[in-house]
Amino acid sequence: MGFQSADDLNNCFNTITTLRAVDNINIGDKVCGTLSADTRFDIDSFAFTTVGERDLEVTLNVLDNSFDIQVDFDKVDDADPCTSTVTFDRLTSSGGSLVFQPEKVIIGAPNEPLDAGTYRITVAPVNGDSLDLPCSSGSSSGPLGYELLVTDVTTTTTTTTEVPFVFACPSGSVNEQEACVTCTTLAQSGICLTSTDANAGCSLQPTPQTPTYESYTIGTTLCGSLNIYNQVTSVDVESDNDFYLFNVGTSGTYLVELTVDKSLNSAPAAQAFISSSTNFTDCAVDSTSISKFAQSNDENSLEFKVTLDSSVDYVLKVDLPFVGTDAVGCANQLNYFVKITEVMVE
Repeated sequence: MGFQSADDLNNCFNTITTLRAVDNINIGDKVCGTLSADTRFDIDSFAFTTVGERDLEVTLNVLDNSFDIQVDFDKVDDADPCTSTVTFDRLTSSGGSLVFQPEKVIIGAPNEPLDAGTYRITVAPVNGDSLDLPCSSGSSSGPLGYELLVTDVTTTTTTTTEVPFVFACPSGSVNEQEACVTCTTLAQSGICLTSTDANAGCSLQPTPQTPTYESYTIGTTLCGSLNIYNQVTSVDVESDNDFYLFNVGTSGTYLVELTVDKSLNSAPAAQAFISSSTNFTDCAVDSTSISKFAQSNDENSLEFKVTLDSSVDYVLKVDLPFVGTDAVGCANQLNYFVKITEVMVE
């Protein structure tokens, strides 16, 4: 690079080897320096350390454009910062600002965070020995002023740990009065003659029968369960059906919301619908469905809106839409909570 003056105190390329030295800086320090260029042009060397696995950014703001400057970035020996161990690409500025991330210009291993260790930044004029702009020249174009800043621009990645699903009925909810259903009398045909199902509406065998409902109050969150209580054949099963009898105080639009426990292996779905009847106490009187069956989605929840009349009684039915092995028995029953609320019109 040419002959270096003996009073150059932060120059790793001084030909007087005993005077080779660097200015030690810290990440985040702003360094204000000057360069002059004549037959003994100035070179400034700065060293800093990093803990590694950090993304750094080097900013060089040139305060005027008297001459072009070059920046060398090197990894150096921790004990001797004037001895390079890894050389990066050289960058040149012709005035204005020069901003770069060292890991993106490293030779042979681009875009990798810097390893722990000591690094050196060298700032020097381009072809300075051919210029004649010494500090004492009095020329308005020399010396060249600059600001150097090394900053840590590592992006912190937040790791989100998925919280296991834990089914829990909301605070203030009411439990279904019926416990997990079991078959108490089994016919020779394998059909369950009697069971503990206490809110099965008109769905129990044999028929005709006396319907059984559980009362529900609008606005209440009700926690219940469903299960397959009798495996008649491999494809024919008897499962719990929950019927809730209710009426509304005000005619209008109501929202039905059902949430199902999805912690079972196959997370079976549930379905719900609302029906009306002129006489729910008589199973011989047909009921009328006023909503389609709504089945829980992949998140095991569903909601639908329905228009209800205050002069009519209704039944909400919650059951399993298809059979499987997950909801067999009380140990694997499918828990749910359901709520019906009035939709207020603005």
